[in-house]
Amino acid sequence: TANNALSVNIVGEGGEVPIVQSEWESLTLTPVKYGARIGVTKEMMEDGILDLLSYHAELAGYEFADNEESLIVSALNTASAAASNNVANGNASLAISDITEAMQNLEAGNYQPTHMICGVEIANDLRNIDTFVEADKSRVMDPTKSLIGTIFGMKVMVSNNVSSVLSYVIDAAHAFVIAEKRPLTVERYSDVARDTGFVAVTQRVAVSGLRDEATSEITTT
Repeated sequence: TANNALSVNIVGEGGEVPIVQSEWESLTLTPVKYGARIGVTKEMMEDGILDLLSYHAELAGYEFADNEESLIVSALNTASAAASNNVANGNASLAISDITEAMQNLEAGNYQPTHMICGVEIANDLRNIDTFVEADKSRVMDPTKSLIGTIFGMKVMVSNNVSSVLSYVIDAAHAFVIAEKRPLTVERYSDVARDTGFVAVTQRVAVSGLRDEATSEITTT
């Protein structure tokens, strides 16, 4: 990962333009294998109204996505703590000044706040701030969706993997990185001896914080 810094020098007429380069540090990610296997007897497949193998494959897809989201949130939590970018709020509700302070934390490091990822209580606070509820200002179209609108140009999302009283303001291009060696893979096979059909779902992935200063955490009570 680079530190984003290059020196810019004054060059006199006819002078040689100096060679500059950024400093780099290595980041090693070791993908972890995640898996789930579901078996359904042939009798159940014959007698059931639903295609239970397909149903469980779809359910597994949701759970794997939820697991990947939890890995991202864990990386953001670690990054914000390392950067000391926390915004502490002793109140039971979120103030607009907390949002702008978190944005300022990123901008002080030359990062662009692109996303705000909220726990459910923070999301409820936002929905009760008149400034952001008005559709022409927040562009909230469906408050039940994970993307609940935009605030100061940031996409605002709600996640059950974020503590209910926390929120993260991030620059999505720099806050974290995902290394995926095996995308979500679904394989079906049959065990003739058991007269059972199986679906195996696997993924190899790793998530890590990338640049700590690209994440700022907001805490309420």
